[in-house]
Amino acid sequence: MKKVYIIGVLVLMMFLVSGLAAAEGYPVFKLQLDFPGGAEADGDYSSDRIGSISGEADVEDQISLGFEYFRPYNEKWELGFGVSYYLDRNMTEVTELKENGTEVDLYGLDSAVLGLADWNFIPVYGAAKYNFAAENKYRPYLFGHLGYNFFDIDMLNALEGAGYADDIDEKGGLYYGLGAGVNISENTALELMYSVNNGKVEGEYENNSTIEDFEFDVEYSKFTLAVAYKF
Repeated sequence: MKKVYIIGVLVLMMFLVSGLAAAEGYPVFKLQLDFPGGAEADGDYSSDRIGSISGEADVEDQISLGFEYFRPYNEKWELGFGVSYYLDRNMTEVTELKENGTEVDLYGLDSAVLGLADWNFIPVYGAAKYNFAAENKYRPYLFGHLGYNFFDIDMLNALEGAGYADDIDEKGGLYYGLGAGVNISENTALELMYSVNNGKVEGEYENNSTIEDFEFDVEYSKFTLAVAYKF
């Protein structure tokens, strides 16, 4: 599934660059460093024995790639759209876990979480940029993102191999971000952004020969430093 995502994103970027470079607006390629962030999960099991469960975990730093296209709306505002591909990343430490609102002992969970590896988001979003007035090349600006992100996590093999779950399905959700940037040359800018990705995980597990369901909402937040190159 991830290969399909990667190929689709690359084809979309190639199409956008070739088709929009000659238009009134301009394309932007971004190389992004996502700083260590945090993930929160909140869900329910159909089993009364487990009930609701929630948790928080730290997430490692990683690289992501982005493409955007902007067209000027007036002297200060620019409107556009974009897509980002997050390289696979892992949770590094569970910091909180609760069952039915009661905290659970975290002993031994850190190593288990490392098996839930290689997950990512692919946000597709609308974008708006506000440019401040400046008399030199170092023109600062603010920007915002709002859209939908696809979600993929390679946790199926880890959980199925351990006999914990089956038929796991990942779903995307709301994506939004807010940031600021500054032009350091005619074609290059530095940006800092805070963003939030939302997704959902659904599946089944066997409990005493009975098939039970589970569903989790996942929220991933982080700061990102980006180098943006305008074509």
